[in-house]
Amino acid sequence: MGFLSTFNILTIIRCAQYLCKRFNVQSLDYADVFGYSVSIGPKFSRNFGKETKTIVAATVSAATIGYCIVYVSLAASYMQQLIQMHVDDHFNLRSSVLVFCVMLIPISLTTTLTLLAPFSTLGNVVNIINLAAILEYVCRDLPNIDSRPWFHSETEQPGLLLIAISNLMFSFEGIGSVLPIENRLIDKESYGGWNGLACLGMTIVVSMYTGFGFFGLLKFGEKTQPSLLLNLPSTGTYVSEVL
Repeated sequence: MGFLSTFNILTIIRCAQYLCKRFNVQSLDYADVFGYSVSIGPKFSRNFGKETKTIVAATVSAATIGYCIVYVSLAASYMQQLIQMHVDDHFNLRSSVLVFCVMLIPISLTTTLTLLAPFSTLGNVVNIINLAAILEYVCRDLPNIDSRPWFHSETEQPGLLLIAISNLMFSFEGIGSVLPIENRLIDKESYGGWNGLACLGMTIVVSMYTGFGFFGLLKFGEKTQPSLLLNLPSTGTYVSEVL
């Protein structure tokens, strides 16, 4: 899945750069890339440029909404766990979702990447700290690899394959920001290609997901949560140890 996602990213970058040169435009979004591609495609499809742009725009919007729902759900789960540890044992998940959504409104209304960059940098710093804490805990007293099943049968847990695919798709949801980033780069040629920034970033992401997924399942087995943060101890003891 990581290879296919990276291949698609590099393909869309190459197509966008080619179409920008051919039609003499500075930048293109996903809908524009598809629209221009259809306009120079087979004769039977050239009259459906507007319709295809609408379909692509609607698909990207629907996917983005789905990703945001997962993000909000996970973040609300973290917030609920944190609040229950220190304030209220009866703070439910819906209240956490509401609080988190209110906090997200100002950021969601910002459409300029330059203004969002500080928030992204802060998020990356916090994410690195989280990953280091998770990795330190997960790698403690790992069981023997033979103690975990190598495969699960679909007949044993119906819908397991569908869940796995949806998790993988969510893991690579950053594909939606590929063209917006490419459009704002000064040296766009360094973004694509097998040795470009996009490929490097995807290699890091795929490696991290693979590593954390492997060691997380080895550590927790069937008790693995949708996010490994939820598998961390819910007491302040571990946090004080890390600090």
